[in-house]
Amino acid sequence: MMTQPPPAHSASATEEDRGKRLDLHMVEVEASLSRSRIQKLIEEGLVLVDGKPQPARYRLRGHEQVEWELPAVQPSDLP
Repeated sequence: MMTQPPPAHSASATEEDRGKRLDLHMVEVEASLSRSRIQKLIEEGLVLVDGKPQPARYRLRGHEQVEWELPAVQPSDLP
């Protein structure tokens, strides 16, 4: 069974976001995810700033494009 690619999401950082940490910005724009989950996505390279992976501590400069992917949920192998 083929799975569809994970959905891609994006948000623009504004001048008001200048100086904000990437992980804290993501908590605001993707409120359905916890900060620890967002940090894991960042570590896995699934969050890009202007097309490049950045660490969670990265400080936004404003006017960047932030894109992220949420991995497809896989059913567990529980009996």
